[in-house]
This record gives sequence, structure tokens and C-alpha cells, in this order.
Amino acid sequence: MEEKERKGTGNVLLVGGTGYLGSYIARELRKRGYSTCAIVRNPEKLKRQNVRVSETIRAELTKPGTITDCCKNIDVVISTVDITRQKKWLNLYGCRLPG
Repeated sequence: MEEKERKGTGNVLLVGGTGYLGSYIARELRKRGYSTCAIVRNPEKLKRQNVRVSETIRAELTKPGTITDCCKNIDVVISTVDITRQKKWLNLYGCRLPG
């Protein structure tokens, strides 16, 4: 039985939208009709990868001031962030989204 394509409802915050998994998820969310805001370090990378989202926030998760209020009006948060070069003072436990 063929599954019907549904129009997505709700606002999605995608953290890490330019990585391998994040770019795939961004394309799928768009295909399904979700309004998607992507937090990325380099918005140009979205363009190079032909990834289109409703809104882009240029931010660095290790700098909390760059993600202030990023969860306002958001229904779902998807994070695909990975820190590949961990330092003694930086790890995934130190990266928290406010809200």
C-alpha cells in the first residue's frame, strides 16, 4: 500500500544542518512541508549543498550568545551536532540549547 505524502505542521529547529545527516534531514523536512530553521556555522555551505530551509541562524554552539532565543516558536528540535576535535574544555556536554 502506498503511503500518502503529508503536509508537515509545526516549526522545526535543525541544529547541524550542513553535515551529512543534517543536510539529508533538511531536504526531507522540506519535502514533507515543514517550516525549518537551521542553526549553522556557515550559511554559504547550505547553498553549496543545495539545502533550502525557511530560516537560517548563523551561530557557534560553543558561544551561547549566538543561540539566544533560537527556540522561540519552535515545536521540535533535531540536533545532528558532533564535535570531532574535542578539547579538554569543550565537549558535547558543554553545548546546551537554551529554552
